[in-house]
Amino acid sequence: MSLSNSTFLLFLFLVPGLLFRLALFQGEIVKRPFPSPSSLWSAISILIYSASMFMLFFLVTNALLYLVNLVHPYEVPVSFADFDGVFYLFYEGARLKPLNFLYLYPHIAVVLSVVMAGFVIAAAYTARYLARKIQALGRVMYGPLAPLLAMEKKGAGIFTCFVLTKIADGNKRLMYAGYPAEVSLKDASTIDHIVLADPIKFYLKLGRDLPISSLPIAREVSSSASISHLYIAGSDIENVHFEGFYIEQKDGWLEALKG
Repeated sequence: MSLSNSTFLLFLFLVPGLLFRLALFQGEIVKRPFPSPSSLWSAISILIYSASMFMLFFLVTNALLYLVNLVHPYEVPVSFADFDGVFYLFYEGARLKPLNFLYLYPHIAVVLSVVMAGFVIAAAYTARYLARKIQALGRVMYGPLAPLLAMEKKGAGIFTCFVLTKIADGNKRLMYAGYPAEVSLKDASTIDHIVLADPIKFYLKLGRDLPISSLPIAREVSSSASISHLYIAGSDIENVHFEGFYIEQKDGWLEALKG
């Protein structure tokens, strides 16, 4: 059973949007699950991403080709023509169907695919950079955690969190503290899950006076070779406190810390 031409072209159209969505949160601490809980929204978002990527790609390439043509005039062998509302592809004066063009000139298709993939990944990393600079865009990508991520400037950053769970033993509540390796957000700003690196467990004792914590004042941090991770589902989380510490790096700062 073979795919029809229209199905194959639809698949090709959706690939850049899927690649953009995967690259958008790759390696980020704060993520949004894909596919999202709403299958309809996932499909619509991929369509929007794909259409945006193709539009940006053609705008950028056309602008570059225009500038190159101003410096070194040349004739483009590929052209489009409209006959009675139907667009036809012409290559060196011969009319071709889009798929026939790919079959006859596969090397061109490979080059375009590589260039398009590089363009999409670059666009995703550009969007991530802008999300840290523009709060409105950061809120869309990272939810309420956008201000913490936007504080990343020149310097070393420490991003920690304290998780209050729903697990109780009398007047004691189980808590975890650690470095968030992954914070997954679903619709709006609801937490889907948190993955803590190098976690510790302690209790929060609730009484008439101020709550008392069993968290030690200081502890050893695990080495990179033995670091552990803890997965906490959103359904088990009562509340989370995030903290971000950023140390400005200056000349000789490491030597000063060493004494």
